[in-house]
Amino acid sequence: MTNGRKDGHLGSEWFWSIIAIAGADRDALQGQLLKLSQEDLRRFQEEFIVLASELQVSPFAAFVEESEDGLADVAEWVVSQGKNMYQAVVADPASIPHTVEGKGGEILSGVAPLVYEERFGEPLHI
Repeated sequence: MTNGRKDGHLGSEWFWSIIAIAGADRDALQGQLLKLSQEDLRRFQEEFIVLASELQVSPFAAFVEESEDGLADVAEWVVSQGKNMYQAVVADPASIPHTVEGKGGEILSGVAPLVYEERFGEPLHI
């Protein structure tokens, strides 16, 4: 691994099990993350960021609305939907949603940093 990334990263079973339990629900994810150690909370956020970043480059970017925020939102939404959705998009980049307008509540990014700051009194820097 270089700089925390590796090509073709598909996430750990540990990470995907937390996402599956959350079921694209921010409150459910918060409940799961509150159980984690400081180190595991950092690990969860790092995996989320790496997985989402994998979907913000070619060929995926060509199928998503023309905005940087839009691309990040779509990538984070795909990760938030779980392992099967993520693997399906990786296998078929054209299947990535063009937009996730109106689905912001299903995007789980940002939950881990909030839990981290609440529990440990400092921002989560990755």
